[in-house]
Amino acid sequence: MQRPAALLPPVAAPLKALVAQAAALPQLRDRTAALACWMVARLALPRLPRESDFNDVDALQQRAERTRGWLSAQALPIDVSLAATRACDVAAEREPSLLADAIDAMRDTADAVLNNSARAELTTLAQLLRRSSLAAMR
Repeated sequence: MQRPAALLPPVAAPLKALVAQAAALPQLRDRTAALACWMVARLALPRLPRESDFNDVDALQQRAERTRGWLSAQALPIDVSLAATRACDVAAEREPSLLADAIDAMRDTADAVLNNSARAELTTLAQLLRRSSLAAMR
């Protein structure tokens, strides 16, 4: 028996390790901290060199505002909340290295709830942002 063709194409989900880590955490507070890292990391994706939608700075600022609103409604550890909010504040800045620094700081504050794969995803994202910053300077 042949399987019917899929109605929808498979979704390419970025930052899979962060999502998997959040799903695996038993404590709600830890899970929410990992999800906060994922939400903020998603703000950085349009800033990567291969993406084309950074030209819409207004849309990125709106996404950052909505993410900031979601963060404020969560029961996050204060240091994770502050680091994630700081990343939202610089998400639409012209210089991507500011966002890279904020993501590194957020990763460090959420270190206790992140596994190696999730940590590596955030580190790689920050490195890619820094590279795009250096490429723009040339």
